[in-house]
Amino acid sequence: MANEKRAGAVFWCVLLGELAGCSAAPATARHSTNQLATGGNSNALNNGTGGATASGGTGRNAGGSAGQSGGTNNASGGSSSVSGASGGASTTSGGANSSSGGNNSSLGGQSTGAGSGGTQGAPSTNPSCSGLPATCGKTRNLDCCTSNLVPGGTFNRSNDANFPATLSNFRLDNFKVTVGRFRKFVAAYRLNMFTTGVGKNPHNAMDTGWNPAWNAQMPADSAALKENVAGFNDGSNGPQYTADPGDRENHPMNGVDWYESQAFCIWDGGRLPTEAEWNYAAAGGGEQRKYPWGNNAPGQDTNLAIYACLWPGTGGVMDANCGDTKDPYFVAPVGSAPGGNGRWGQSDMAGELWDWLFDNFKGGAAYTMPCNDCGPMLDTSPTDNPMLRGGVFYSTVMDGDDQLATDYRNGMGTAEGRYQVGFRCARNP
Repeated sequence: MANEKRAGAVFWCVLLGELAGCSAAPATARHSTNQLATGGNSNALNNGTGGATASGGTGRNAGGSAGQSGGTNNASGGSSSVSGASGGASTTSGGANSSSGGNNSSLGGQSTGAGSGGTQGAPSTNPSCSGLPATCGKTRNLDCCTSNLVPGGTFNRSNDANFPATLSNFRLDNFKVTVGRFRKFVAAYRLNMFTTGVGKNPHNAMDTGWNPAWNAQMPADSAALKENVAGFNDGSNGPQYTADPGDRENHPMNGVDWYESQAFCIWDGGRLPTEAEWNYAAAGGGEQRKYPWGNNAPGQDTNLAIYACLWPGTGGVMDANCGDTKDPYFVAPVGSAPGGNGRWGQSDMAGELWDWLFDNFKGGAAYTMPCNDCGPMLDTSPTDNPMLRGGVFYSTVMDGDDQLATDYRNGMGTAEGRYQVGFRCARNP
């Protein structure tokens, strides 16, 4: 996977494993850009690459024709149609949750950590948390579907005054989607479950919502989706999902491709966040934080970020097995580093797993100007380079290649699921 920016250390090459081609030239795009894979250099994921297979197949790209089906799912002030969602209608709006340092609304539960504050909100009604115990956060007792309000405003993308952006209010899930939450989606999933346009961001004119062409990239049925995420094969041994519920239900879900991530979020009453939304929340809006928690590097503090394979070790010593970056042992339950929570309570915005975003990173993705709730729409085939942000559990803080920093941009040269990529959902306020 070429074109990865690096600091030139042999240690870095060992740390990244097959993600780093150590002879590759440094990236030239600005703002610490990076690509995990480019062009056709992508590995097969569970029965095929390069487009959809025949309808009814079991591979990741097995699909069928686009279709529309009924049912409604009212998601935080926007309408979306989806059939097959468990529990019928789902409303993701929540109770007010005021905190010091800004307006901080919470959906279903309290949040802890730097800048979050928070008081109890209304219980979450997301289908992904229906009947799911509250096991998230460091205390393992927080609602995994908590989704705090991020008050709109203006900030500089990548902390660069040349690229201002203005955003409307939105909600951003406090936690990455967990294995337990995704298991609910697997049970509810069926092909062609979304109507055209469902999940549209009402503030972004470029967002057309669910594109029926994407159905061809979706699994044929629930069994095929389960096979994809429980046994995906990108050369790793690191799926968090297990065929049956186990001890990783509150761990972040990985191995989910871009289409499946967007589908989950829409089914759950939301959508994938745009890069501008994610960056705004991570940087604390106009506070322009270098890291989600502030401007100081994390050092070896695993209460700030799950990174450099320091978790779950003790004494701030990198685990000797960190070269095996595919080991899920180094991935923590979501929200395990509350000291690193962002201004509005979102956890794991630095480290743990990369977050899929709505935008693409094609050609280094020059920032859209001007930007008022902007988010470059992906093509009908997002395989050209979906955007990633946030770093991963093996990221380190190195000059010129600080993947934990809020200005660090990244792209995945394939929409396929990977062991180092997770996601969270944005929602209408």
